[in-house]
Amino acid sequence: MEADLEGVDLGSDIDAIICMGTICYLSDEGVRSVLKSSANCLVPGGRMLVSFKSTEDSRFKCGVERITQIEGDQKGLEMRSFSLSEIKREVKLAGLKIVGYEQIKRITYNKKRVYADWYVTMEKV
Repeated sequence: MEADLEGVDLGSDIDAIICMGTICYLSDEGVRSVLKSSANCLVPGGRMLVSFKSTEDSRFKCGVERITQIEGDQKGLEMRSFSLSEIKREVKLAGLKIVGYEQIKRITYNKKRVYADWYVTMEKV
C-alpha cells in the first residue's frame, strides 16, 4: 500500500511496515504521529523497518538539524537529521522497542559528500 504517512489508517493486524527515505521530511509532530499510528497497526511482535537521516550526513553542517534541499527531485523540501538517542526516544514514546539498528554511510564518487542513514528495526511491545 502506498499512502500519505500522516493520518493514514492501516487497520490493526499488520505484521510488518517498511518506511524508507520518507520520515526525514516530516515535522517532529509528524514523526511522532507516524510512529504511534504504525505501532497501533502492528500485531503484537509485529516489526517496522525505518530509515532516518543521520546527523553524520555531510549535508547537515555542525549540529544543524534541518536543511532545505537545493537541487534534484526534492528541491525546496525540508529534511531533518536524527541522532541515535533521538531515535531511541521517539521509538520508546511510540510504544515500540528497537530490536536492531545500523548506520550506513555512502561517500559520493567525488568524495565531496557523505550520505549517512540509520536503519532501525522496531517491534511492537
